[in-house]
Amino acid sequence: MANTDNLIPMQFRSPEEQHAIRSAGGKASMEARRKVKAMREAAQILLSSPLVEEKDAKMADLLRQLGLEPDQQSAILVRLIQQAKEGDIRSAQFVRDLTGQMEKGKAAVTGDEVDLRSLSLEELERMLGEGEY
Repeated sequence: MANTDNLIPMQFRSPEEQHAIRSAGGKASMEARRKVKAMREAAQILLSSPLVEEKDAKMADLLRQLGLEPDQQSAILVRLIQQAKEGDIRSAQFVRDLTGQMEKGKAAVTGDEVDLRSLSLEELERMLGEGEY
């Protein structure tokens, strides 16, 4: 059980103390928002960075065949689809939600979208290969 004996409600504090507490909370909140924003920007930069051609040549070729930029984000999505195809339920749910096919609400998708429904299963399997990615 928590020790509430040493807590002083704001209404019993002086106006100066209230101001100092609220000010410190506002500053901490702003710092936390700055960190989240910086992390989001870094993730966007990393996801849009190109694949290393020597290491990911097959994946880069596949993405170009699909009409996509060979970047990290597209490679991750192809891998998620492959994992879903192999039976990974979480990957399947993520891809379903990302494509707007989830039961409740909608997922916001930015950037280029590919209609994978227009491809046959054989075409997708041929493009993905047998576990090469």
